[in-house]
Amino acid sequence: MEINIKRLWSETDYAFFNWKICDKCNFECSYCDVGNVKENFWFSNNYKFVISKLSKINYPFKICLTGGETTLHENLLEIIELLSKNENVIEILVFTNLSKPINYFKQFNKEKFNKVKLCISFHPEYHKDLFLKKCKELNELDEINLKLNVMLSDLEKFWDKTEVVLNFLLENNIEYSLSTILANKAYNSVYTAKIWKRFDYFFLNSKSFDDVKIEFSNGEIKQYKNFEIEKYSLNNFKGYNCKSKVFRITQQGEIFNECTLEKLPFLVTKESILKTVICPMDACREDVCRWYEKWK
Repeated sequence: MEINIKRLWSETDYAFFNWKICDKCNFECSYCDVGNVKENFWFSNNYKFVISKLSKINYPFKICLTGGETTLHENLLEIIELLSKNENVIEILVFTNLSKPINYFKQFNKEKFNKVKLCISFHPEYHKDLFLKKCKELNELDEINLKLNVMLSDLEKFWDKTEVVLNFLLENNIEYSLSTILANKAYNSVYTAKIWKRFDYFFLNSKSFDDVKIEFSNGEIKQYKNFEIEKYSLNNFKGYNCKSKVFRITQQGEIFNECTLEKLPFLVTKESILKTVICPMDACREDVCRWYEKWK
């Protein structure tokens, strides 16, 4: 049966920037096309130029620092400190696999890093008992804000291990999100009803992203958690109008719309952030893309 969606929206009223600050990683997860890069590693050396561009944006935004492994960038702390001074920056999400010694991460236990959220990724192929011990210890520090990003593999051999981790997070009141693995050039993921059934409880108790509301063509309005958008295949908005406020910062410091790949002007204006676009995607791949209003 065809599902006819008239409109989707949420309470999100800020823009979101993805900034890949390096492509070097010390893990080689089978499903990741970053960690499998063997040569030609690069690090963002023009970070001051990028931060200067971002400082001129007169609109609130969150920024996600990704890699590779972000903590391999020798200027990571400076990047964060400079971003923290920007009044329009609401939150700085720093993704890490937590492989560095715990004292490295304890550097963030300071008030000046109060905009930082450590987004710690659990990768089942590299799990060690020390990982959870470090998570618990960091979560108990006063000034550190953290969240576990649990990568849910579609391979059943990892499910028991993943469930142990999720139960530990719930028992210790550690915030987490549960993420499926997007198919990419390195890996083709397949999620079946079996995995949704087994992990449904953990999805419902996760704090992944803002809930969204959907109005159907029959006038019915329902609220969904973010994971349900994918679970029930409610993520096809090709041809819809969309207030897509998700952007990608390239190695060269250029900024593109994450969905349309349209390049933003050198001086990023509020108007260019709020521009309505026509969705070109067969399905919303990025979780954050699903927050923003879409309508026929």
